[in-house]
Amino acid sequence: MAEQVEKSNIPNTESEVAIGAQSEVSASEVAIGTQPEVSASEVAIGAQSEVSASEVAIGAQPEVSASEVAIGTQPEVSASEVAIGTQPEVSATDATDISVHYDDSVSPYADMTAHDKKVLAVKYILLSVAAMAGIFLSQLFRFIEPLFIYVARGYLRTMFFYIFGGVFLIAFTVAMFFAIKKLTGYNVFSRKTPKLSLKRSLIIYACALVPVFIVSAALGFNLKVVYELGNRVTQYQVVTNAVMYAYGAVRLILMIIIIELVQEAGELLYTGKYCNIIPWGGIALTVICGFLDVLVSHLTGGTMLFAWLYVAFDMLYGIIYLIGKKNFFVAYFVSLIIYIL
Repeated sequence: MAEQVEKSNIPNTESEVAIGAQSEVSASEVAIGTQPEVSASEVAIGAQSEVSASEVAIGAQPEVSASEVAIGTQPEVSASEVAIGTQPEVSATDATDISVHYDDSVSPYADMTAHDKKVLAVKYILLSVAAMAGIFLSQLFRFIEPLFIYVARGYLRTMFFYIFGGVFLIAFTVAMFFAIKKLTGYNVFSRKTPKLSLKRSLIIYACALVPVFIVSAALGFNLKVVYELGNRVTQYQVVTNAVMYAYGAVRLILMIIIIELVQEAGELLYTGKYCNIIPWGGIALTVICGFLDVLVSHLTGGTMLFAWLYVAFDMLYGIIYLIGKKNFFVAYFVSLIIYIL
């Protein structure tokens, strides 16, 4: 057998004969049973040629980085996006909106710096001042009452004040809504709150019914809406009072917005133990709008009893807003019932 090998014309080395391999195949290739031109590292990990060892080790397809496979995302999606569970191109501010959640124990401003809180509180205060200014400006339409003194014998001159004042307040409220949203990101109408408990609901009902009963008793057990019509009810009086209540309903929207803004500002500036149960909005509304009603009633010869009642109601509106877990619509409709009845 050895003599046959020595006489062979094939230039095989002794190592190739020893392992029974063909020419141009290295010993290492034959030892591990691989095809030619495949490196030992590729065979050791069981991968095909032109696929790196790191790609095979993590079970990924070619041209996909190890970090992408490790976090289980598709290419071109950063690890930070997967970690927070958001879609690409969604900013952090989009995910947190202070106007759409409420928690008795956790402040939506907990992650803000002290400087940012002060800046935001100042914006809230300035916007609430603007809303108060809108209510003041609506009173300027009283100067047009004399223009209608000869219309329907002067019976409708007050009605025209309420019509023009109400239209102005509607336009002003719309402008305030967009200004607040743009400057602070706060949506005054869309705060989502948990369902009110039975206890809170009963307290809110009491806040509505007790004042109505007290006022009714003071007026000889007549509802305020009936008492304001007077003994001699005319068609003009009914229409005027209806327009008056419509004006008051629009005005009340701005008043609840003021409560919201001042309440947020108060909780930002005062961070004490009971910061979220102090009716900052009700206090501000009482001091400004409440005493404005007293002044206007005094100057125009209105009923002072109702003016002082409105002072108490303004504080009550702020308390109802807190009991209702800062829900605008709960505060508004309960306050509207108190105002009318």
